[in-house]
Amino acid sequence: MNWYATEGKHVVADLLAKHEEGSIAVGDSENDVGMLELVDYPFCVNASPELLEVANARGWKVITPENAAEEILKVLT
Repeated sequence: MNWYATEGKHVVADLLAKHEEGSIAVGDSENDVGMLELVDYPFCVNASPELLEVANARGWKVITPENAAEEILKVLT
């Protein structure tokens, strides 16, 4: 795993500790799984095959660049 895969998860956890709910994260590879597990609304865009497998198993939203704004706005409104 790279630095972001391990340290990035901690950065996200620290941010979430300061805020109540409604968190969103967007990931594209298996390195993002730790971060996506922490948020209320995980999105996978242009997901690698490994992330796609995890996303499907966990019921995470899989989006494309073309529908990303629309799908994320659904959560925000």
